[in-house]
Amino acid sequence: MNRRMFLRIASISALAYISSLSVKAKGKIGSLNGSDKDIPSTGDNDLIKREINILDLGAHSCTEGGYSKFDNRNIIQKAIDLCNDKYQNDEHRWTVVIPEGCFLVSAVLFNEPGSVKPFGICSLVLKSNVIITGQGTIKLLDAQYGNGAFMRIFSSYRTQMLENIDILNIVVDGNSSNQVHGRQASNILLECKENILIENVKSINSNGNGIQVRGGSENSTAARNIIIKNCTVRNCTRIGIQVAQFAGLSIEGNDVSFCVDNGIDIYGDMGKGTSPRINGNNFSINNNKVLSCLNGVFPETVANGRVYDNDISGMKESGVHINRIHGLPANILVENNKVSNSKFGITVTGNMKNIIFQKNQFSEISTSFISLGSGRGNSTGVTFDNNTLVLADTHDVKLVSLNGNVIRNIKISNNSIKIGSGNKNKIELNNMISNKATSINDTVILDGWVFH
Repeated sequence: MNRRMFLRIASISALAYISSLSVKAKGKIGSLNGSDKDIPSTGDNDLIKREINILDLGAHSCTEGGYSKFDNRNIIQKAIDLCNDKYQNDEHRWTVVIPEGCFLVSAVLFNEPGSVKPFGICSLVLKSNVIITGQGTIKLLDAQYGNGAFMRIFSSYRTQMLENIDILNIVVDGNSSNQVHGRQASNILLECKENILIENVKSINSNGNGIQVRGGSENSTAARNIIIKNCTVRNCTRIGIQVAQFAGLSIEGNDVSFCVDNGIDIYGDMGKGTSPRINGNNFSINNNKVLSCLNGVFPETVANGRVYDNDISGMKESGVHINRIHGLPANILVENNKVSNSKFGITVTGNMKNIIFQKNQFSEISTSFISLGSGRGNSTGVTFDNNTLVLADTHDVKLVSLNGNVIRNIKISNNSIKIGSGNKNKIELNNMISNKATSINDTVILDGWVFH
């Protein structure tokens, strides 16, 4: 067939605005809904103080004289266990307080209950119905794992999925410069059931993921009501923030920078043979700042959500990359984001349904503003409408790159192109489309471009 980009193969009616996709996490047990169980550090009418300060159990900051290598692991674990025990007695949540200071922890072999086979190593095992808060830092001691070790500072049992957890305000430092380099030593990796709040936490220097939360692989075991808010994640050898297998997720107001892998990554694949089912539903990723990572926001095999009002800069690959493995990504609205100084503005790989990019601004893009398809894969079901693309005076960058096998049901129209002082008349749209796809069907590429 004729593959010239000026050929309008078929018109696509505009996809409906996905206003219903704005997701807000529902009220959770713990600091959000005002019930008796929610009070982090005090009981009814502040008459009962429900907190355990780790100093009262013998913890010492490494800044204290004579305690520069003091190991607080057992002490902090004891505080976590006591708070969990107290909840079992009276169903009031208790708080572990990490006061101002830097509290070093070691790592030990990690066993699931009832198993004698170690499952990596960890520092602390978090328990359900516990709050962790304070102004202090938990930092990994030097030389705590070997090459390729599966390690985490905050961990949990996969056989006892966490619920009703708050982690607030603390700093978690993986001390990566004083460990064997690796990619499996995460600062926070939690196996979760529901009601997880991670807020105003700083997770830094991880030889793995900064913050990772994951549920089970079936819809019935998805992690429900997950909120990661106003956190700082920096210097990770893998992903900054990752949430996998979820139902109800908000990632809001975080600052993620200098991660070797993706800045913010969400995942919902259920394995081969499950299409179109997915296990990553109802999400909002908004008002985050992502700097110098592989991809800024990477939704993979997820559905029913919004990615909006994010500031994404300096990506080695794409500002936003939506990918499919097995299940069908659907009903995702990407709007009002700023993407700059990156290789690609957006990338979409795989057959999808109702993926809409609108009112985004892209600038300082080096290779292509829009990249569709890759390898032997397809790209389908995408609308790119009413966005602003800022071109430099040199026009080496492509507006659209088509790759892979079938490009189908794509609408790219009504977008604005802003250029510098160069001669606008020299812009040849046809020369700014790269087509390496095998076939193109039901697709509109050059329609309604507006120059400014």
